[in-house]
Amino acid sequence: MVCQNCGTACADGTRVCPNCGTVLVAPTYTAPQQPAPQPAYTASNYGQPSYTPPAAPYAPQPQTNVYVQSPARADLEEPMTVKEWMITWLLLCIPIANFILPFVWAFDSSTKKSKSNFFKAYLIWMLIGVVVGIIFSIIMAVAGISLAGLADAYNFVHLPF
Repeated sequence: MVCQNCGTACADGTRVCPNCGTVLVAPTYTAPQQPAPQPAYTASNYGQPSYTPPAAPYAPQPQTNVYVQSPARADLEEPMTVKEWMITWLLLCIPIANFILPFVWAFDSSTKKSKSNFFKAYLIWMLIGVVVGIIFSIIMAVAGISLAGLADAYNFVHLPF
């Protein structure tokens, strides 16, 4: 190693020049200017096809407005308010009226559509309940009569009929 200040030859590993006292800097390794050449890779080397760029550049698609608000429809009606529903249910608590008013509200043309549809469904459910109740009553009557006949056969109870 040679001192940069005075030019004295110094032993390797020395940090300070023995002649002038200058701090010696170890020589740094400089990389070669050009990288080492790489071997040419071909399709035959790795069994993969070679890359071919696309023939035409990518053309962007035209943008469309996806979120478009539909115009207001004139045939829509105002929905029922909570106050109107509260009055409706209060009127349904009145005896006799709770059988008549659902028919009026379901089939009256001046009633709001949401209220009319609700009471049409209400009447359908009421009809289903009546039919199920009648079927259940018939089954219970048949079961009672058969049990009464069974009890009479074994002289448990004497029925007047």
